[in-house]
Amino acid sequence: MGRVRIGELLRDRGVIGDAQIVWALAAQRQSGEPLGETLLGLGFIREDQLLSALSRQCGVPVVRIGDRIISAEVLRLMPEWSVRHHQVLPLLVTRTTACRLLLLATSTPSDLLLLDELAFAAGMSVVPVLASRADIAQAISRHFGEPTTAS
Repeated sequence: MGRVRIGELLRDRGVIGDAQIVWALAAQRQSGEPLGETLLGLGFIREDQLLSALSRQCGVPVVRIGDRIISAEVLRLMPEWSVRHHQVLPLLVTRTTACRLLLLATSTPSDLLLLDELAFAAGMSVVPVLASRADIAQAISRHFGEPTTAS
């Protein structure tokens, strides 16, 4: 059985109706962005509703980074260019008896190729958690500063 579609999850929860899904699918065909982002952009759903549905769809928890300060030791586990390019943020390292795990905030926790690439870069297994794009971007700016442009 395949993964439940985001539109169906939101409809089944009573957040949107069939007409909004049809409207958003038409808009999505032109924009090429994910349906959830299209629904958000059209004002049919709120960000917290999208995150909740994505969390359910992907089976990962939602985190709010907010003003949380990430240790420099954890931030150094991933190259800054990779953090900025992929819009991800290492949050915490946990240790089990067998290995170390990196808790990684991302807005695309179902992108397994990306997670594998980031695990390789960090040198440890990655456990994704879902965060909004805006929350991740603000935290990146707070921890790394504004990006510099090459002259």
